[in-house]
Amino acid sequence: MTTKSPARVKGAALRPVLGWYERSFGGGPIRQAVARLPPAIRADVEIRDGMPIVLSNTWYDARIVHALLDETVGRLPPAERARVGREASRGAIEETARGVYKFVLEQVVSPELYARHIQGLWRLLHDGGTREIRMVEQGVAVSEIRDWPGHHPILCVLTNETMAALFEVMGMKDVVIQRECCVSDGAPLCRTHVTWRKP
Repeated sequence: MTTKSPARVKGAALRPVLGWYERSFGGGPIRQAVARLPPAIRADVEIRDGMPIVLSNTWYDARIVHALLDETVGRLPPAERARVGREASRGAIEETARGVYKFVLEQVVSPELYARHIQGLWRLLHDGGTREIRMVEQGVAVSEIRDWPGHHPILCVLTNETMAALFEVMGMKDVVIQRECCVSDGAPLCRTHVTWRKP
């Protein structure tokens, strides 16, 4: 009998967020999260002085990522998660632009190009799931994620906020995201509308 492999997430999706969180709120909650990790998955991440050493180009068991997000962003009041998510995502993009994915970000210069290449970009960070962005009209798009084995409500928020932050980095104005449905609420997929204005 074979056991299904756990979903995996690339360190590049988590490392900048943890770095931003530590700079903003301190390392205490991250250390607490690490201490609470089940031994079976704790062994998959290097720990130094109580802090996880997350490498951008390494795949991690999604349960590690989920646990760290629950103990950090997840402990913030719900109303603050989107704001924190956008700030953390912008910080993550700025760090990524200096790191191993700099070349990738340099190719994504418009919402249309981002939409065209979203599945390939998704696979750089997640080992499962299908992501699609449909351009509905000028300045309006719909993002959908299906069959995402590593789904987590906070990771879903960060995914949407990263999209918004990327559009802002591209120079788009008045970027607004609105979640329509999510797997966390029992829906069969995660769907988000994004609107923006070109400068």
